[in-house]
Amino acid sequence: MAPEESRTEGEYRYHYDRAERIRRSGREERVPQTGGIFKRNRSLAIILLDLIIVLIIFVIFGVIFRPDPSTGRAEGCEFTLRAVAYADQTLVSVRIRNVEGILTEPERIVTVTAGPPDQTASTRVKDLIPEKGKERVVRATLPPLPAGEVTSRISVAGRSLTLTTNIVQE
Repeated sequence: MAPEESRTEGEYRYHYDRAERIRRSGREERVPQTGGIFKRNRSLAIILLDLIIVLIIFVIFGVIFRPDPSTGRAEGCEFTLRAVAYADQTLVSVRIRNVEGILTEPERIVTVTAGPPDQTASTRVKDLIPEKGKERVVRATLPPLPAGEVTSRISVAGRSLTLTTNIVQE
């Protein structure tokens, strides 16, 4: 039989006996591992946990912190829609606030079309965008809406924006 393996510094010898290896190979029994797929593959469990964390973050930002559908921004202006049911009519107001003041004189006309989501009984109002840093409120009156929701389409300088809000009962 050959000498044992040596690991002294500068000298490496490796012991190999084929006959001994063949004798041992039949005796070893493999013991099946107990447990699920995650006990055998720890990195798969970590990847799955990471995916669950990313999904939770997406739900938090996508559902809880979603933008308000009653506010919008176009051409440097902020638009806010509000609707109130009063007596036998619905009062709709759109607040226009010019933040950047980038529109020139012919582009400053804004068209507000307010009505129910299906736009069957809508009202159209035209007005001017206020000067930079100022705000203006455009108001319209609609018949009582059973849907409980108002949609407003706002057109300014060739761009359009759609806002939606629930009707507040007063």
